[in-house]
Amino acid sequence: MTVLRFVLAIFGLWTTLAWQQSVVGQSLFLGQRTDLTIVLVCLVGVRTRPALGAVYGFVAGVAQGGAAGADLTAFAATRTLLGFFSSFVARSSLQFSPYMTGLVALVGTLVAQGLLLFMAPPPDIGHFLGATLGTAIFNGVLAGLTDA
Repeated sequence: MTVLRFVLAIFGLWTTLAWQQSVVGQSLFLGQRTDLTIVLVCLVGVRTRPALGAVYGFVAGVAQGGAAGADLTAFAATRTLLGFFSSFVARSSLQFSPYMTGLVALVGTLVAQGLLLFMAPPPDIGHFLGATLGTAIFNGVLAGLTDA
């Protein structure tokens, strides 16, 4: 990863955290919210090595957990695994396209939020699972369109 890409990735993280806390977190699209940090970790992950994807996921998880005032351990662990997972899948022998990036974001969102469910259980699990499914679909579409 070159210095310019690193600076752009950090600026992208800062921007998505600001948007997530202000605009996107308060608005609904077709009844669902998106998680821009997960989308960004997947997009950076498919373009880097697994170690860098995991480090970027860790930084994104700490920053997102700190911005939300939530449990940093749960956010850092789930985003680290998401960054590693997306980088690892991108390095496999699969033919990668925007559709695959969208699929990686969809599955990555389900896995990350599923682990978050066990690490920091919310009070209303049924609502959390429904919101996670909608967010995963929306994140997959957004990541696929962004990667195109």
